[in-house]
Amino acid sequence: MTIENQLRELIVERYGTVVNFSKSIGIQNSTVAGILRRGVNNSTVDNIIKICNELQISTDALAEGKIVSCDNRKKSEKTLDQFISDIKREVSDNDNITLDESALSTSEKLILFDFLEMGADYIKKTRLRNGKVMPSMKNASPFIYQN
Repeated sequence: MTIENQLRELIVERYGTVVNFSKSIGIQNSTVAGILRRGVNNSTVDNIIKICNELQISTDALAEGKIVSCDNRKKSEKTLDQFISDIKREVSDNDNITLDESALSTSEKLILFDFLEMGADYIKKTRLRNGKVMPSMKNASPFIYQN
């Protein structure tokens, strides 16, 4: 298996899709897909560093065709995208999640996923707009604090 295929597997395992991963590192999906298709050695150093930093793998090892973890974060720390991906996977795999004693349907699960992604997007946009200042709960949702 090529290093690019191993990298793709790691990305999909942690982020669900290459698109989700691309969003989390701020590199266009087409660029990440190109790196995975054409090879890591044909990429810019900046992009490889961003990819390795996000995945917490060694850039030196990747250059040698290996994936080696260098996770310096706490084991329990996750990015928001990783957390949402984990929730989506758990909800998808679990038919015992109920509302009013009835299991959630596939379409209801998709609605839940949409709201999770909208909430994450809202947090990201608010941080960018406000210099990492979190919104107040009063302004966070049309469903909270309606007067």
